[in-house]
Amino acid sequence: MVAYSIFLNFVEVFTLTAFVYLYYSFSSRKQFCLLLASLFLICELCDIFKENGFVLLVSYFIISCSFIILGKHKIQFGDMFILGGYLFLMINYPYISYCLYNKILDAGYETVYYICAGITSKLFLILVTCWLLRHLKFTFPVPNKQYSLVIITEVVILSIFGMISYDNVEVTASYSPVIICIYYFHSYYN
Repeated sequence: MVAYSIFLNFVEVFTLTAFVYLYYSFSSRKQFCLLLASLFLICELCDIFKENGFVLLVSYFIISCSFIILGKHKIQFGDMFILGGYLFLMINYPYISYCLYNKILDAGYETVYYICAGITSKLFLILVTCWLLRHLKFTFPVPNKQYSLVIITEVVILSIFGMISYDNVEVTASYSPVIICIYYFHSYYN
């Protein structure tokens, strides 16, 4: 099962690397390999330390943004928004697979569940990535340069959706203090 987990992690990281490489129009194979190696190392470290949620998402975002900045020498708000949205979708595909196959897990067939859920979530990821690369050519103009308000709102909304979906999978998770702090922070700045 360890080899299967490494294979799924590699597919996830390779798809993310391909998205960043193709969407942001990189041309160097060295950049592709370095980004792939960096993301795979972070993925495996998070897997070893059982940090597969928020820490993994933030690490992917920071490393990918760093490569975009190094490769393009600048990053725009739209680039960050598209990358953040893509990563948010990528992290939620295992939850979709859990919803599809939770009856198999409840029946006691854990190995079958892990195989079906893993393959389905990575298949969703690959298909959506291919679709996005073909059709996604958006720019996100923000009026009056109010980037901080838009970023704070996006982070709050994505955090709440992520916590709700993680709470459905992990029964022992409790996020009520975090939600209260985020709500207070958001209402303080509005």
